[in-house]
Amino acid sequence: MKLFAGTESSWSLRALLCMEIAGIPPDLHIFDLSHPQSRRELKRLSPTGRVPVLSDGDLIIYDSLSITEYVNEIKPGLLYSAEAALRAEERSLCAELHSGFAEIRRQMPFVASGKTVPGALSAEAEADIERIGIIFAAARGEFFRGETPGAVDAFYSVMAYRLASYGIHFPGRAGHYQNALTEWTLFRRSLSGLCPPVHPVCGP
Repeated sequence: MKLFAGTESSWSLRALLCMEIAGIPPDLHIFDLSHPQSRRELKRLSPTGRVPVLSDGDLIIYDSLSITEYVNEIKPGLLYSAEAALRAEERSLCAELHSGFAEIRRQMPFVASGKTVPGALSAEAEADIERIGIIFAAARGEFFRGETPGAVDAFYSVMAYRLASYGIHFPGRAGHYQNALTEWTLFRRSLSGLCPPVHPVCGP
């Protein structure tokens, strides 16, 4: 499978992590999203012209959440729990991250290098951070469901890293989970994999 990803793309990183957790390391193609030629090439590959995009033969799957669900169908039980109630909880958390926390995204852009300039945050962003702290405090161990990583960890590790890069560190159980995610070997390796020197377009 080919995964078309982008530099400084938190969405791409989540998709890559999910594939790695499921034991499907992709043929990774990285686009420099700051370059107009890259964006023109992406419009040829993706209906939305955005990353990530997964190519599996003639099948094209776009959007990080859709890619996660597709990978879970191929390797069931690795990204989401086998128990229906737990699986529903995990899907809800992934959907919340996927569609929510708009003020954090707006005021605290993801920077792969982690080199950011923290600034004053709005009340809405503070509310987003409070909600994330509640989610993190519910983790059952170093990973959300305990000892094994899943889709929730893939999605929220990127957020944990984003917040830490802006000097946001949670106390207690939430902080333990945040630290575990930011130091997670697979997260660090995937982050490095998406941040090598790239040509303006790294196509198929």
